Amino acid sequence: MAGFAKQIVCLCIAGLASGAFAAPDVRILLDVSAAMSQADPQNRRVGAVEVMLRMLPREAHAGVWTYAQDTQTLIEPGRATGLWRETALIKLPSGLEARGQGMNLFDAVNTARWDAATSKAAGRHLVVVSAGGVSLPDAADGGAGLRQRLLTSRLPELRAAGVTVHTVGVGNNVDRVLLEQLALGTDGYFAVAAAGEDLAGALIKVLDHALPPGRLPRAVAGTFRVDAGIEEITVLRLREQDDPDLVLQSPLGRRLSRTSSRGEVKWHHGQGYDLLSLRDPTPGDWRFRAGAQGDVRVTAVGDLALDLGGLSGVMFPGGPLTFSLAVASQGSQLTDADFLELLDVSAALDTPSAQHS
Repeated sequence: MAGFAKQIVCLCIAGLASGAFAAPDVRILLDVSAAMSQADPQNRRVGAVEVMLRMLPREAHAGVWTYAQDTQTLIEPGRATGLWRETALIKLPSGLEARGQGMNLFDAVNTARWDAATSKAAGRHLVVVSAGGVSLPDAADGGAGLRQRLLTSRLPELRAAGVTVHTVGVGNNVDRVLLEQLALGTDGYFAVAAAGEDLAGALIKVLDHALPPGRLPRAVAGTFRVDAGIEEITVLRLREQDDPDLVLQSPLGRRLSRTSSRGEVKWHHGQGYDLLSLRDPTPGDWRFRAGAQGDVRVTAVGDLALDLGGLSGVMFPGGPLTFSLAVASQGSQLTDADFLELLDVSAALDTPSAQHS
């Protein structure tokens, strides 16, 4: 997206019929072929997927499958409760071990498909993590026929079913054309992680696009503001091995760290990341005292929630960008015209070269 001169951003406040927001449905396909082990020899994909699972919204439904020449269910689709997450996290290390030369993405997509009874209202998202594409060494055509069927037959069916496909390639041997077309064809997000250590950042960007969180902006000198009414904040830091421990200072001057605040903060110190959540944070300016290098993001849960619709994962230079914004409270959409008129809404598009509002 670099280098475009102008981007027109069109935003409308949604005023649809009120009612509870349906839960999003996210299905994740993880390549466990020998090619993935070669692309990620240090097995950093375990920590990357762990971050993604921990960052799924509580109301989401999710399922995880692994595939090589065949497809296996890592965890059945269900609500992403604490038990669901912990079960998935226990299974991850052994479940992501390489088990074959083939990459039958066509079979994996078919296995993870939605049934006719599943609601499309909340959005269906299929996340594909692949070190290649479709490759079957034992087949006469090497899998070329299934690759073609995936693009010409399954891709239109996925789009018609309201499924948005997000694809992340890992390493230097990905089938970029295939993964790009799957994402482009469904308005999804596409990225390439050059190595396993880049995968966590790519998967978080997938979640940012598929299920936009309530992000708190960071100000100068590593501060961020927490307003009254925010029920919980979550801080995610993707870190390198030599990064110092993360320390937060509250508006009252209290310092929170991994070793000193276990009773009040849920703190996960995983492979390549720190993730902490704090309920009922003190309103005011919070500050990072240490460990704020690199990619640190703060998300919030409060009285109001935002829901974005129609935001494409692909934006072309100079073209208009149109999406809708709905506001909810306690799971129900707000439609009161007097309240909506009080909102001050703006949109900004960050690009590698500039920001366009």
